[in-house]
Amino acid sequence: MTVIDVWVPHKVVAKQRARLTRRRRGRKNVAYTPQPTRNFEQLVGECVREAIPEDYDLFEKPVCVNIEIYKDGFVLQIVPAEASVRPVGVRGDIDNIVKSIFDGCNNIAWHDDRQVEQMTVAFVGVPRKGTTYGG
Repeated sequence: MTVIDVWVPHKVVAKQRARLTRRRRGRKNVAYTPQPTRNFEQLVGECVREAIPEDYDLFEKPVCVNIEIYKDGFVLQIVPAEASVRPVGVRGDIDNIVKSIFDGCNNIAWHDDRQVEQMTVAFVGVPRKGTTYGG
């Protein structure tokens, strides 16, 4: 079983909504991903590509992903799953922050981020000043 551990030395960037170009005479609107999101996805892809062994083949099975988010970067761990845990009929992405990380891994660590069926995400570090919960 191949486990991939990656450190990405960059602040996380949440997936931004697609933008539309304005329609010009005779042309259709075109949707595109904003440049900061594309740059972050490319950086994630480069870091994952560097961490993958030469004999690695894209995972064909479901995968588990663990992400620890720090102030100045994050750790990403990809582990093959033993079995599918996704309930029948459940579709879509889990969260927008990890969406841009997953898109950066497409066709590098896996074929498509739909293969991710289990994940844990944790913020690691000191909470922001004045942040309190439940009390």
